[in-house]
Amino acid sequence: MAPKPAFADSAFLYALVDRRDAAHLPAVESLRKLVAAQRRIVSTDYIVSEALTLTKVRAGSEAAIRLLDRLRSNRRPHSRMDRP
Repeated sequence: MAPKPAFADSAFLYALVDRRDAAHLPAVESLRKLVAAQRRIVSTDYIVSEALTLTKVRAGSEAAIRLLDRLRSNRRPHSRMDRP
């Protein structure tokens, strides 16, 4: 049986890219553990949008672009969960 996926919220995504954020090191460690356990990390378009906006406002456009590039490079096909 495959490991249960982990849900990433905007605070987690933001903390991964901003080293000044108090949650940066815990987020990086959590990510390492999730990857080591081969757990899939899932989120929603709304959360990604929120994380990108938060990153742009707090850390600048370049940081937001880096986050988007990282998310795109790790993207996997997904299923729609908003349909019956």
